[in-house]
Amino acid sequence: GAMEAGVACLDATLCDVDALAKQVNGSLADKRSQIDTLVRSRRLLKRLEFLFELPKKLEVAVSEGRHEDAVSMYEAADAVLSSHGHVASLRDIHDDARRIVTSLKGDLQVFDDTLAASGHLAARVRLLTKVGDAEDASKARAAAADCADRYLCGVLDDALRNDDASLSLERRVTMLSDKFCGPRDAIVGQLDGVVELPSGPTAKFVDQVQKMVSNSTDYGDVALALRAAVAVDPERVSAVAATIAAKAHDASERELESASTKALDDLAASTESDDAQALRSAPTNADVALRRAARSLRERAAPLEPFLSKEDSVSKRTAKSEAWLRSMIEARGGLQPSTIVALAALCRLRGDDALSTDLLERHVAVVGEDLDQKAQDAIATISVNDGPASYIDACVSMIAAASKRVDAALRSKTHVAEIEISDDAVDRRARSLRTPRASGAAARSGVEMDVEKLFAKEATAGESVADDVTTGVGLAAALLSRFAAALAASVRTRSLSRDEYAQLERDGRRLHAVLPRYVRDDRLRGVERGVMEFLEEAAERVTGAAANGGSNN
Repeated sequence: GAMEAGVACLDATLCDVDALAKQVNGSLADKRSQIDTLVRSRRLLKRLEFLFELPKKLEVAVSEGRHEDAVSMYEAADAVLSSHGHVASLRDIHDDARRIVTSLKGDLQVFDDTLAASGHLAARVRLLTKVGDAEDASKARAAAADCADRYLCGVLDDALRNDDASLSLERRVTMLSDKFCGPRDAIVGQLDGVVELPSGPTAKFVDQVQKMVSNSTDYGDVALALRAAVAVDPERVSAVAATIAAKAHDASERELESASTKALDDLAASTESDDAQALRSAPTNADVALRRAARSLRERAAPLEPFLSKEDSVSKRTAKSEAWLRSMIEARGGLQPSTIVALAALCRLRGDDALSTDLLERHVAVVGEDLDQKAQDAIATISVNDGPASYIDACVSMIAAASKRVDAALRSKTHVAEIEISDDAVDRRARSLRTPRASGAAARSGVEMDVEKLFAKEATAGESVADDVTTGVGLAAALLSRFAAALAASVRTRSLSRDEYAQLERDGRRLHAVLPRYVRDDRLRGVERGVMEFLEEAAERVTGAAANGGSNN
């Protein structure tokens, strides 16, 4: 049909074209080499035209500020002109081109702030690297870095001139950061990988931020300002923030130490006497004052805690502060007994049971040393009376006061005062005590003591009991035992007359008689035995004729 006819026509046409092409190629075969020569000649002429016009084109490009075009044209021709320097015309062209490029290089070596602002710093360095030698390239990189430094410092100075001190620190630092970071990031984008970035502007920014926040006591605002600045240079700003945070915590700790010192001084002043109410309230008041001061001051510095360095943690500072307070309490532990006990109560309120126990033991030592001295003085100068010497009741009163002091400060539920024995019972106990007879032979009495009968099966049991000096009754037992031991130790150092022994016997009866008022049953026998050991020691120190036997007045 019609399609077959069309295809047949197209095929015939293509055959004609092919035949015609072969005819043309055949006719041009002899002239093909001539055509190739003409083409090569035309290309050479164009290159020669480019070379002869090069100086003029360079001048036009330089005058129009198309420095990159000028450098590209020079680069394209330089190798050819150098290799054909023996041709006078080409040598002249090369000299002219060098002169123009040398002049251009001098212009390119001038770096002003407009280059940084316009984003052409890196391009300028690349151009100078192309038209100069290695030294020129090095100088170009240094000049670009200096230009960037001047430009960014200028940006920062402009921002600081517009700083509004009436705004919050956070707002001021945020504005400063925003104005600085945009140009800084643009410079980084230009020079990254081309020139080592200048550190001066960023260091200047960080220094300025440090000046802004250093003298502020609004630590919350300071923390927000530091967070706003940290993105500019995390390493530098973090170091500054750590310094600021440490300074803030140091200031808070100094204030805390001052408040703590006052609280301890107030406690000491209010516990100069054995007033029970003061002993109960002073430790609590001091604890409240210490905790309130610590909470208040630490809350002030808390916003800056995240900025403390790893070596300067809150936990380490807290431990250091607690150690300081502990040392201050220990230092005041050498004060009078009532203050020592109040400090022990304070430590117990603060959860430092170890120091509390240490202080209570120190309290026992202080009172015990006084008892030891009174016992020595009494035995050294025995005064014969019709009844017991006054030092017995004085020392017992001292022990009772120490016990009540501990009960009041530690708020014990069981007090020494609750152990009651009537005066008649005291007198009966005094008369019923069977005492040793005096012997100049320094031998033990052959007369059995009532107390020894009681202890026949447990002579050492009472001695092994450890007294709890954190309670009034435990403290009383410990001090009464120590007092009896001190009397026994003192009497070993001297000889006694029969009258002196009789006085010590009356003293021992009195001490034995009042023991139940201050000592619980579980410790009573042990303390009583200490009294009897004192009397035994006294009986063995009597000189002269034998004294009377045991009596039951």
